[in-house]
Amino acid sequence: MKAAQPVAPIAKLSQHRKDAELEAWICTRLKLRDLFAGVTTTEIRRDRLKVVLLERELIESIAGRFEGNAITWRALFERLYHTPLTEV
Repeated sequence: MKAAQPVAPIAKLSQHRKDAELEAWICTRLKLRDLFAGVTTTEIRRDRLKVVLLERELIESIAGRFEGNAITWRALFERLYHTPLTEV
């Protein structure tokens, strides 16, 4: 029987894994199980999330807390995808 591997602190996780975990959290928070379903690229996931945030008018709503401070869906989107969340 193998010993359980210790869980790495979030700061030591690769950026890709952090992004994947954040996307999973977003799906849970928005109750969207299928938002990132299937084989997708970052661009496809970004576009799908953008549509949901705009349709639900959540852009300036509080998504949660980041480093102890409230963060809006706009700021979270921009932190994750490194691109502005603009209304189209």
